[in-house]
Amino acid sequence: MDPLHFSSAQIIESLFITFVAGAATGLGVLTTYFSKPGDKKFLSFFLGFSAGVMIFVSFFRMLDEVKDKLVGAFGEKTGNWYVILGFFIGVVFIVFFERWIHHYKEKKIKNFHEGTPVHLKYLGYFTALAISIHNFPEGIATFVAYLEDPQLGISIAIAVAIHNIPIGIAISVPVYYATQKRGKALLVAGLTGAVSPFAALLGYLFLMPYMNEITFAFMMAVVAGILVVVAIDELLPTARSYGDHHIAVYGMICGMFVMALAVMSY
Repeated sequence: MDPLHFSSAQIIESLFITFVAGAATGLGVLTTYFSKPGDKKFLSFFLGFSAGVMIFVSFFRMLDEVKDKLVGAFGEKTGNWYVILGFFIGVVFIVFFERWIHHYKEKKIKNFHEGTPVHLKYLGYFTALAISIHNFPEGIATFVAYLEDPQLGISIAIAVAIHNIPIGIAISVPVYYATQKRGKALLVAGLTGAVSPFAALLGYLFLMPYMNEITFAFMMAVVAGILVVVAIDELLPTARSYGDHHIAVYGMICGMFVMALAVMSY
């Protein structure tokens, strides 16, 4: 099967959308300085909302399109098995990836006394490093989804952007309180967000020469698995920490409902 070809405009648009999603990390820094305590419930709702978007899009849009292509190429039984295989490759990859990141961060900061400026500074730095590594698959996911379908890619980019706001808070707060320099906190958070478009560019340079409709569809199944785990393992717990269980769930339901309406209008 012939490789897929995308125009320069498509590549630039995909990189831009990925950059915008990553840049939302910087909004977390602004939220730290200007938001009120009551705003946390608002953030909780929209974190749940983004989780609902990711889950619905993965199961009812991405995997549906992937199934059509793989079943059409390999037949009903084999095609369905390829869909399942791709999805769970994404699940297993991101689960072990996140466990390794968490273990690495905890191992590095345990040598510093908790609450001291040094501890806070390195907590922020190692959180930034861990999130930077984590942003690689998210950046590639957003980039690939936009190339497949711009409306789909924008939906995922919005969900990722909302997800990145509390990440910016987690990075910037300890750095700011340790150094008393807002510029440094913004710089660290900004560099972390820049990883997403960088990952997307690397993904394009290394993967796209080998992409055809079948490999692209299989990769979309992998991306769907990644997004579902990010939604369940990161977004929903974070949403609960900012508000309460019900606010997070209401946000998730609203996210699913909005995406259902959007899918019906395609």
